[in-house]
Amino acid sequence: MTGVLPAISRAAALTAPGRPLELLDVEIPTVIERDALLVRMTSATLCGTDVHVADGAAGDIRDALPLILGHEMVGRIVAFGDGAAHRLARPASHRGDRIVWTHGMCGRCRACVIDREPSLCDNRRRYMSESARTSWRGGAHSGSCSC
Repeated sequence: MTGVLPAISRAAALTAPGRPLELLDVEIPTVIERDALLVRMTSATLCGTDVHVADGAAGDIRDALPLILGHEMVGRIVAFGDGAAHRLARPASHRGDRIVWTHGMCGRCRACVIDREPSLCDNRRRYMSESARTSWRGGAHSGSCSC
């Protein structure tokens, strides 16, 4: 995983509720925000919320289309934002290491540290519901999910 990153990636995106996913070109960020990782995805799962969103049963999502679904992922680290290494289970991670993740937890709030309930994290980073038109432009960051 060395060398210059491509400017564009392909992603399967929802372009209209009830329609099959379409392959779209999306921009790869050139700036990685603090505490974030840029990961070359190898696979992602779709959960029940994704299915409801795709079917149109999760409310009006027209303003978010096209939408890249999936938030349970496997991939390899491509780049680190400042401070990102401390958020990993193995802080000595390197470019090219394989990681598995779902919603990002802060690891610092009461729910994460004391209660050991990271799904209740006060600072949870959510993925999935930010439009593919804007989700990666200007930096790697996350959108939000209702699950």
